Amino acid sequence: MTKLELLDYTKNNYNSKNRCVVNTISGNDCRYSPKTLGVEDKSKGCAIGCHLTPENALALDTLLTTDDADSISSIHFVMVEEVGKDLLPQWMQGMDANFLQAVQSMHDNSNNWDDNGLSKQGLGEYERIKQKFINE
Repeated sequence: MTKLELLDYTKNNYNSKNRCVVNTISGNDCRYSPKTLGVEDKSKGCAIGCHLTPENALALDTLLTTDDADSISSIHFVMVEEVGKDLLPQWMQGMDANFLQAVQSMHDNSNNWDDNGLSKQGLGEYERIKQKFINE
C-alpha cells in the first residue's frame, strides 16, 4: 500500500459513527484494536490499527497503552523507538512516522468527520496531508 492509498482508505472508510474512538472526560481515546475499547461492533480499528491483524492490534495496545499515551505518541514509539514495529505490516514499516501520525490525527479528530465521511474541515486536513507528504 502506498501513502496515498493509506490516506484515501482512511478518507473513504470512516465516518463519525465508525471510527475506533470513544469520548472520555479528558478527550478522545483511540486504540489500535476496537476490542480494547469495546467498539468491535462498530469499527475495524483506528487508521493504523485496521491494517494490522486483530492479534497484532491487541498486542500493540498492550505494549503501548498507558493512561497518558495517545494514538499519536504511540506511533512515535512504534516507528522511532521501534517498540513493536515488527507487528506492523511490512509495507507500513517503511513509511514516515510523521505521515502516519498525520493520518492518525486526521482520524482521531472528531471535527474532521460527519455521518457521511470527512467534514469540510476534514477534507481540508486531507488535502493538507496530501500536499505535505505525497505531493512533496
